[in-house]
Amino acid sequence: MAGTWQIRWLLPAKPATVGCVRRRAAAQLTAWGLAIEPWAHQVLALVISELVTNAVQHGGGLTITVGLGVHRHQMTVEVWDDDATTRARTATDAQDRGLGLDLVTALASDWGTRPTFNGKSVWATLPLPENLRQDPPPRRRPGEAPREDPASHHARHKFRPATRRDPTAYYLEDKAA
Repeated sequence: MAGTWQIRWLLPAKPATVGCVRRRAAAQLTAWGLAIEPWAHQVLALVISELVTNAVQHGGGLTITVGLGVHRHQMTVEVWDDDATTRARTATDAQDRGLGLDLVTALASDWGTRPTFNGKSVWATLPLPENLRQDPPPRRRPGEAPREDPASHHARHKFRPATRRDPTAYYLEDKAA
């Protein structure tokens, strides 16, 4: 079962970054112990490719930040760039460009944009395959005591570098999962 996992990479805004992010995401899911089926890897790779390509081509900065997260029933991909404008384009049949967000719309369960202090982020969520889904915790009744001491949260979670080679990447490790 999937726990709550998050990682971010600060990367150059260059075309070669697209393939690099796809490889990092696949390796990271494997490192987290998530055995995702090949079709789900292909969908994730396509969504990552589209979001990162848009940030590289239209972001206007020297770097982009890419985030990957897994929580309960979904994976989230988020890309931050330095361009605050959101340009939703509709491609015509004669165009060979501009279909990226149409593909993201078709493949993702949800997607959108958020303004940031120096630009924007574009995010997409994808459903986890059935074998990796995690059920939400049971609800408590009003007045019922919590089952876990809140202080133990720090004993179960820690924020640490994802790799020694990449000090810009961090993830939240859930030891209970």
